[in-house]
Amino acid sequence: MNLSRRSLLRSAALSAALTTMPAGVKMAWGAPGSDDVLIVIAMRGGWDGLHLIAPVNDADYVAARGEALRVTANGDQRGIAVTSGPLTQNHEWRFHGRAPNMARLYHEGQLAVVHAAGLTADTRSHFQAIDLMETGSLDEGQLAAATGWTARHLNLRGGTAAFTGLSTGPLMPISWRGFPGAIAIGDTGDLSLANPGLAAYLTQAHRAAAARPATAAIGARGVATVEAVHQYNEFPGDPIVAGDHLSVALQTVSRVIRLNAGLRAATIDYGDWDTHVDQVGRFPNLLAHLDTKLMEFWQSLGSAQSRVTVVMMGEFGRRLEGNSNAGTDHGHGQAILVLGGGVNGGRMYGQWPGLQASALDNGDLAITTDYRLIVGEILEKRCGNTRINGFGGVFPDLQLSTDPSRRWLGIVA
Repeated sequence: MNLSRRSLLRSAALSAALTTMPAGVKMAWGAPGSDDVLIVIAMRGGWDGLHLIAPVNDADYVAARGEALRVTANGDQRGIAVTSGPLTQNHEWRFHGRAPNMARLYHEGQLAVVHAAGLTADTRSHFQAIDLMETGSLDEGQLAAATGWTARHLNLRGGTAAFTGLSTGPLMPISWRGFPGAIAIGDTGDLSLANPGLAAYLTQAHRAAAARPATAAIGARGVATVEAVHQYNEFPGDPIVAGDHLSVALQTVSRVIRLNAGLRAATIDYGDWDTHVDQVGRFPNLLAHLDTKLMEFWQSLGSAQSRVTVVMMGEFGRRLEGNSNAGTDHGHGQAILVLGGGVNGGRMYGQWPGLQASALDNGDLAITTDYRLIVGEILEKRCGNTRINGFGGVFPDLQLSTDPSRRWLGIVA
């Protein structure tokens, strides 16, 4: 469902997609939930984990790429040293120099890195990889009937708040397929009931729907929320400077979290990582923007940081070797970042396969950690969902160790 000023005016039913804060109140209307809010930022196009955080002294890495496509220990491409918790003891790991805020969050223990991670299915197709990742499946033949893993999670966890599931784009990603309560809001500034009398009319109409009291109550609260959000023009502690899609999306999610409107999961797309051409120019700028906006978002949350977990991942990584167009082509393994108040950060997790020819997967960084293990751990430990795998679980075919001490990587507490 896509909410805008025009659609709200057109249909009273759409107001049932929201929850409420009392009009005129300038602070959160409800109590924070006990579960974490999971935010998934999808790096559309497939971002290059080996350009984000890399073993700068690895001979195979140095041989495969020109200096402009690498993170280096010195010179113009000098990265930011990772001073604690390296994935391997014999490598010098560094963040890209345009990611100082990520490096800071890492060293402060709030950000973790899982390298050589991703979708284990053998595909380098954007469309197939996105569909498989968002349904949580490895079987392309099941995609047409598959629901999204985000939808399955929220269906299992329940929740009646209309802001339970939020997409910040104009269309709902496949990950929401099967959860009818998900809504899409591009910008909280679009929520408005221009006619003052319309709010009273809609509220009364919902209250009069005695045959469906639950729906009527949500609808009435929805009208009040639209009015409240519209009045809440200046959000306290809202340093995100909006303008582009990523900024607006992060601002919207931050506001909904601070309103305590029942949010449990949100998705954000951040695209243009398909850097076949001119990665040397495009990647640093994309990364710098993400780095800045991520920190603005994190700081805007204030005390709500303790109940938020952010996962940043693409549909795949990029190839080890650069191409002739100063870019990289579709690869396999990637770096997945996890940020949150409950994250055991300042560490790199997973098993590093190495970059020597014998360790590569068809010329690409191999995957040693299934992305579903990362998400599953967050859902169980932070979001209160104990039905991760098996029949009826979030990831039915995910294999987990029966040894509790080996079940998860330990990324979150």
